[in-house]
Amino acid sequence: TAHNSKIVFVLVPARQQIDETNWVNSARVYKLDPKDYDIFKPNNILYQFMKNKGIPFVDLLPVFKKIPGNKTLYYGEGHLAKEGHRVTAMEISKAIINYDLISTK
Repeated sequence: TAHNSKIVFVLVPARQQIDETNWVNSARVYKLDPKDYDIFKPNNILYQFMKNKGIPFVDLLPVFKKIPGNKTLYYGEGHLAKEGHRVTAMEISKAIINYDLISTK
């Protein structure tokens, strides 16, 4: 690590991953069969890669899915809304502490 810097990889889920209705609607628009796609595969691949490389990894998908009314996390097609940014910042803060990414010395 250059200059003693540390990194954490944060994966923000696609809106379609937390809102099944949104995924079905998107699939319909693009004439896709939802059964032909594993929309969680990218998360699994990235998790395994980061784990194998020893890189701290935060996948926000489980956190976002647990939030009641999680549709308030995004606005438009894929940009985080104020609530989405708040939740993301909280999870990054937890990761910084849990992975001991900031030296207190």
